[in-house]
Amino acid sequence: MKFFLLDGGGAGLLYIGLFLLLVFTALAILLEALIMVMFKYNLFKKALGHSSVANLASLAAGFVLISSAEDVFNLDDLSGYAAFFGVTVAIELLILYLCNKQKPFQRTLLVCVVMNLVTYFFLYLFAGANSL
Repeated sequence: MKFFLLDGGGAGLLYIGLFLLLVFTALAILLEALIMVMFKYNLFKKALGHSSVANLASLAAGFVLISSAEDVFNLDDLSGYAAFFGVTVAIELLILYLCNKQKPFQRTLLVCVVMNLVTYFFLYLFAGANSL
């Protein structure tokens, strides 16, 4: 989604975009925490904390990637979703693994992939269904 601020109305669109980003991020954090609980990976409070850290880190990485390689990392086509998905899983897997070293790596990988598949499904519905 690209915004070109041509006049004062563009600033309003920017606020709407920021609001939607915050809402989607909060929902992703909650959804991924619930998936961790469903998989009996962590209790809710711990899962919510780990999900928050993991999602904020992958969100920050997403901003860096968009600014440095916009042609690869965008949500205009399916390859952009795949690129973001791969980076997101790598970052969140590392964070979850470091926070849960007592858990088997394969279990952490499974939980991370499932929670991000669900989140990216909703991201696709939320942001990309009309752009492909």
